[in-house]
Amino acid sequence: MKPFCHVMLLVTAFLLISGCTALDSSEWRDRLSEVEPVTFTEDTEAFTEIDDGMGNPYWLFRTNDSRYCLPEGDTLWRITDSNTSASVSAMVYRNSGVASSGYGIVFAARKRAGQTYLLCVMINTLQQYSICKYSAGEYSEIQGWTHSSFLKGGYGVANRISVEYAAASKIFTLTLNGGTVMTFQDSGTPRLSTGASGYAVTVSPYEDFPEKTVEVVFCH
Repeated sequence: MKPFCHVMLLVTAFLLISGCTALDSSEWRDRLSEVEPVTFTEDTEAFTEIDDGMGNPYWLFRTNDSRYCLPEGDTLWRITDSNTSASVSAMVYRNSGVASSGYGIVFAARKRAGQTYLLCVMINTLQQYSICKYSAGEYSEIQGWTHSSFLKGGYGVANRISVEYAAASKIFTLTLNGGTVMTFQDSGTPRLSTGASGYAVTVSPYEDFPEKTVEVVFCH
């Protein structure tokens, strides 16, 4: 992990211990997501690129804007690397927000005739992951929310998500913190393979906006 991530984790841990009271059951929502967000919104406001002063850029997602609290949830995403790549990896961690809501990476992203196509791997603070496809406004599930022992749970805890595409077999391999979790294929039309990549965060309809924020950090 880069030095910045170490520093941010220590700062986050201090703030969580010193500045927050224990979460009650409604704030934890310690079960699977109550809704499966099907709205994907490309967003350039809530994602901000920041340099830590030591040449280590990172991306911060932060919002308490109630317009994102849709009844079905809203997954906000932003492309941060337009280069076509068969391998995508990021260290991610959540500082605040509903525990069961997802955050992670988008990849194999492309636009055609004004429509967006992308794949997305999400994790949450409850040691769960999911995989989905967003294709010209249509959401489809590749892997529903599933527990993984490779994931670390809790707020301010970093997890690395990595996806690699093998062109010969047309198979994606998902690893979490270095452990191979599963392989999968995109069997839909169009079939996605390589493309641009970036980050995504789901804003739950159960967020306590504007009093509280959703904050997620993404490091390379």
